[in-house]
Amino acid sequence: MNDEPRTPPADDPPPADGSQPQGSEPGHKKLTPWMVATGVLALAVIGLAIWGFSTKSDLDKAKDDAAKQKTAAGQQSQAAQADDARLTRARANNVRLVRALKAEGVQVDDLRSQANQDKGEADQASKAEGQANSNDEKAQSELRSAQATQKAAATCAKGALLALNELLSASDPNQGAEKASQTLDAAQPACDSASGD
Repeated sequence: MNDEPRTPPADDPPPADGSQPQGSEPGHKKLTPWMVATGVLALAVIGLAIWGFSTKSDLDKAKDDAAKQKTAAGQQSQAAQADDARLTRARANNVRLVRALKAEGVQVDDLRSQANQDKGEADQASKAEGQANSNDEKAQSELRSAQATQKAAATCAKGALLALNELLSASDPNQGAEKASQTLDAAQPACDSASGD
C-alpha cells in the first residue's frame, strides 16, 4: 500500500479528535494557476486603465495648450495687421501734408531762415508790447505778438512734419533719424518763440 498520508476528500467530515487534516490550513484554500493568472491579468488591466487615463489627460492638456496658442497667435496677427494699417494711414497722411508743404515751397533751408525770421518778429513784437504806453498801443502790440507767435508755431509744425517725413521715408533708419534731427534743429528757433522761450 501507499505510505503517504491520506487527505480526506472535501466531503469527508473532519476527524473526530478536532485536528485538521494533513496538508491543509484552517481558512486557506489552495491557489490554482488560473487564480494567479486572473489576479495578474486584473492588475495589468488596472495598470493599463491608469496609464490610459493619464495619457488622455496629457493629450487633453496638450490640445488645450495648442488651442490657446493658436488663439494668441491669431490675436497677435490681428494686432499686427491693425498696426500696419495705422502706419499705412499715418504715412499716407504725412505724404499729403508734406506735398502741401512742398507745394508752398518749404524746404529745410527755407525752414531755417523762416524760423529765424519768425523768432526775430516774435522777439520784436514782445519788446514792443512791453514798451507800449496807451491801451490802444498795448492791444496792437499784443495782437502783433500773438500773430508772430502763431506764425512761429506754424513754422515749428512745418518743421516737425518735414522731420517726420524724413524719418518715415528713409530707407535707412539711421540716415532718416539724422535728417529728421537736422530738420528739427532748423525749426528750433521758431519752436522756441512759439513756446515763449
